[in-house]
Amino acid sequence: MNTLLSHTLIAVTALAAAMLASCAHKDIECSSVTREIEVLFEWDKAPQAHVKGMTLYFYPLDSYSKIWRFDIAGRDGGRVELSPGHYRMIACNNDLPGIWLEDTGKFSGLTATAASRIDTTTVATTGMLYGVTVREIEVTPCGVRYTTADGNIKECVKGLVRCQPDSLSTQFTVRLTHPVGAGRIRTAYARLAPIASAMVLDSATPVGENAALYLALLSDDGNNMLGGRGCAFSSGTPANSPSHLWVHVTKADGMMVSLAVELADNNRNILSPHNVIITIDSLDLSDGNNPSPDDVGGIEAAVDGWTAVEIDVEASTR
Repeated sequence: MNTLLSHTLIAVTALAAAMLASCAHKDIECSSVTREIEVLFEWDKAPQAHVKGMTLYFYPLDSYSKIWRFDIAGRDGGRVELSPGHYRMIACNNDLPGIWLEDTGKFSGLTATAASRIDTTTVATTGMLYGVTVREIEVTPCGVRYTTADGNIKECVKGLVRCQPDSLSTQFTVRLTHPVGAGRIRTAYARLAPIASAMVLDSATPVGENAALYLALLSDDGNNMLGGRGCAFSSGTPANSPSHLWVHVTKADGMMVSLAVELADNNRNILSPHNVIITIDSLDLSDGNNPSPDDVGGIEAAVDGWTAVEIDVEASTR
């Protein structure tokens, strides 16, 4: 074989080897600057949720990284860009003017606080807050690895993170059926206590001072009922501690009626209450009085907050 042909074969062989090596390693040639991942919200735990948007906080477990915040429209989720690294994520809906997010600089400190107050001890409805925490997300140059709520490790080269938001607030509903001596009602409202003024999102722990929730009561003459509802943070008080309901009515003739009701909180699930319905039948609104908090009494009810529970109470006259 002549020298020229020999050199040509060697060159071709070297080029082919280089091309094969390049193809073999092409699948790990990924950008190390940022990585686009997709967060998908699945609403199996709260199918009734219809949120307008979600806010996501990514807290770094690596000391050299920074906190990332993203606002995503809609309830389904969306794509975000993160630097490769280890993170913890907290997400919640961002369509509630009745809630402020505070202490956002720390994963264990991120707090939702009731924003609107009627007075120093009474807060307005916050709206229903939904949230989810993912305690470990590793963003790599070529994908994502994360730990689910039940402890399973998921890995996805497409960069997909699935998570399931749940209710963090409690919806409280008060129904006064067949009120006695109600007559024509000009205005009516109730205050339910205690509720918490804030909640730490990481652990769903109620914090802040206890307060009362203001509930405007509307008259339903067709069903002979006064009713109202609102959302707040459950106080997480131990079982058997009392809950108080104050009812305030102004009649068309100017007469004002204030009544106090004591609710025995025997069965509330304090870890994750979602929906409490209190139905009081035949409450006597014929006489006006102004009880102090120490004078609360006369009616007892068991309140269960794990699912939608209706408590029908026959009102007593004192």
